[in-house]
Amino acid sequence: MAKTQMFRSDINWLRFLAVIAVIAYHVSPLLVPVGFLGVDVFFVVSGYLVSGQILARLNEERFSFKDFYLRRVRRLAPALFFLVLFTNVLVICLAYEEYTASVVESSFYVLASISNIFFWLSTGYFDPIVDLSPYIHTWSLGVEEQFYLVFPVVLFLIWRFFSLKPALVLIFASSFLLWVYGLDVFPSATFYLLPTRIWQFSLGALAFVYGAQLSRVPAKSFFQVLSGFSLAILLFWPHAYSQSQFLYQAAVSFLATAFILMGTGCFVLSRFFDFSVFRLIGLSSYSQYLYHQPALALSRYFHGTSFSLLSSLGVSVVLGFLSYRYIESYFRYSCRKLILWSTLVSIFIVVLLQFKFFYLDVDVEPANDWGEVTCDRPTGNSFSTAVSRCIQFADGERDVVLIGDSHATQFSFILEKYFKSSASFNFLNPGRFDEFPYTLWSGEPVEESTVYQRLLSSVEKNDVVFITFHMGRFNKIRDKHQAGVSYPGQVLEATNQLEKFSETVLTKGAELYLILDTPLLGFSNFEFCEHRKDVDRHSRCSVSLSENKKTRASQEHIFTSVASAQDGVYVIDMDSVFYQDGVFDPVLSNNRSIMFDSHHFKKEGILLYYEELSKELNLVLDKY
Repeated sequence: MAKTQMFRSDINWLRFLAVIAVIAYHVSPLLVPVGFLGVDVFFVVSGYLVSGQILARLNEERFSFKDFYLRRVRRLAPALFFLVLFTNVLVICLAYEEYTASVVESSFYVLASISNIFFWLSTGYFDPIVDLSPYIHTWSLGVEEQFYLVFPVVLFLIWRFFSLKPALVLIFASSFLLWVYGLDVFPSATFYLLPTRIWQFSLGALAFVYGAQLSRVPAKSFFQVLSGFSLAILLFWPHAYSQSQFLYQAAVSFLATAFILMGTGCFVLSRFFDFSVFRLIGLSSYSQYLYHQPALALSRYFHGTSFSLLSSLGVSVVLGFLSYRYIESYFRYSCRKLILWSTLVSIFIVVLLQFKFFYLDVDVEPANDWGEVTCDRPTGNSFSTAVSRCIQFADGERDVVLIGDSHATQFSFILEKYFKSSASFNFLNPGRFDEFPYTLWSGEPVEESTVYQRLLSSVEKNDVVFITFHMGRFNKIRDKHQAGVSYPGQVLEATNQLEKFSETVLTKGAELYLILDTPLLGFSNFEFCEHRKDVDRHSRCSVSLSENKKTRASQEHIFTSVASAQDGVYVIDMDSVFYQDGVFDPVLSNNRSIMFDSHHFKKEGILLYYEELSKELNLVLDKY
């Protein structure tokens, strides 16, 4: 067995600082707005320690991949397994089936060390709904475990065939530049995935490699103390999070961490925290990190009060200490115990599989109550026949046509009722990218669209055409919130296409109304929201008008550009109906959701707004 590394109080101080920052952030981001950077501090520390262990054994010619991976498994897996066991049993016994299904499903990915990929594909770390996810924090364990799987091989090859320092600098620089680029272009993947995180581990490795040179730096203790204060202030200063300052905050935090690691362990600040409680929190930081989020998530799910949060946090601290003492320490140095643990894991996974596939056969999302809407993505051998059936114009009568995607479908329930006695109402969602209005965002030639030709050839004086579609059609990620116009060229082409269509419609004496989209939530597990409102009358699924307007920027730009260029084209904005005091809440006072996913209303849900929407339509149609 390899000799145990010398205890370093400075590294224990960094662990203490990082875990407290992350826990405080998860309690309330308002307390420490950049406390989530504590996870990144852990990454730098891990890179330093793992690189040191591997390089020391390589230089002594006694490195073994088998021994390394066994040490990592003994260090991380037992505590994680018992956390999942404890949390899943608690949820299965006490929670609703829908919530239980989502927790059990995510636990599979946690145990497989790919929870970061699972959460990347399913949710955003900063979405409000993740407060109720007991395993959201394990994304960082997924990243770290993937690093442990890959980095020993990479470091071995570098040590064997290349120059160590230049190779590490190249890995660091490549990943760092990808991270900076990805913050704007693909932020969710940048947050969750290893390629844009490996530079932080590499920074730790570089701190180890260059650590010996720190002894030649004048006044090194002064610079380390300055680094420690800078790190603590940045992590805990209660200033508002600023995206424009984030790179600066992150750079100072990581460089300060690296500079502290490059010392010899005689870090002055750590002596002030070398009391039994602070020392124990640092030593048990892994278990503390594991248990805090399940405790907070379940507290929010079942109670949601400030007192319950603090109480659950106290329980999690105690569980963290117990986990460190009786699980981490127990399994860390025994292969026999690891074999026993592996057997228990196998049995547990089989039980979970049985539970998932034979008991939790539930639909997490509320059911779609639209029924069969004939002209919503019509099927059949002849699309032109379907278009003729769905868009029928009567000579000499006023005809109303609504076209668009599935967001037009939900508006069809309102407009059909509104025009029932005053006009012939027609609706079509073609559901094809070569058909208008899908050609606005697909890039397909509009002149070949059957719907386009049908409208232009049949529309007459006094007819009315409505168009609406999903606000995210021109955004980088369709169903997530983001700010600004994503693809200016595509938006310009869509504007020109819609202007050309409006010119023909107006020339024939008809009117064109462009309906701005309904609220976008960015998440769709409404069972969470309904239960929270049932517990404390508070919904965690609301969305602000300001956030929605930022995401709707591309659609609004197209509509207003066309309307300002053409008399007879009007933009309809229903925000005053959906948003009360600047906020839209999809969960009613009776705890029922009026939406069946993040951007579609139920039929009964949209019809609840019929009276208010009718008043808005009266104002718009009378005005113009």
